[in-house]
Amino acid sequence: MKRPGFRRLHLSSGDWTGFQSGLFRRAISLADELTYLHLSTTFNDGSHSSMRDPPLPLKEVLSIKEWPQLSHLALSRFSVDTSELMDILKLAPSSLRSLDLEFIEFPFDELGLTGLLERMPEEVDWSKRDLKPTVTIGMEGHRVWSGRFRRGSKLSLWVWRKSPGWNRYTQPQRRVRDES
Repeated sequence: MKRPGFRRLHLSSGDWTGFQSGLFRRAISLADELTYLHLSTTFNDGSHSSMRDPPLPLKEVLSIKEWPQLSHLALSRFSVDTSELMDILKLAPSSLRSLDLEFIEFPFDELGLTGLLERMPEEVDWSKRDLKPTVTIGMEGHRVWSGRFRRGSKLSLWVWRKSPGWNRYTQPQRRVRDES
């Protein structure tokens, strides 16, 4: 990972316990030219039940400060603490152009997705950036609620809904974009 030119990593693991040992963080922190990072687990694929697993300590997995050129960050099928996710987003470099959060579980936040959507515009100040990151959130069974972003937040949101009876995902059902 420390070789010159190592810029992209798309890693899928059967569960997230492999991320907790610290070995992944030590290895990925060497990739100082990283521009694209997509981490996913196959845990809970196809299940309609809530994961309710302890959250992955994101600060112990992601070396966000080590990637000044990071333009894309995606997390899929992780259980996370909302406050830790917010801390990671606050540290994201100005080069970040897209953030994908797919099928994320918030076990200690009773507001779940709603809580995240309420906190992002309040706590993540991307308003001074020339190019604002596009935020994509995929949550099974959730819909977009209007008015979740405050004026001036400069965030955009895509929500993907699972097609009934199909093992694939459809185009966005609704897009909310605040351009003010």
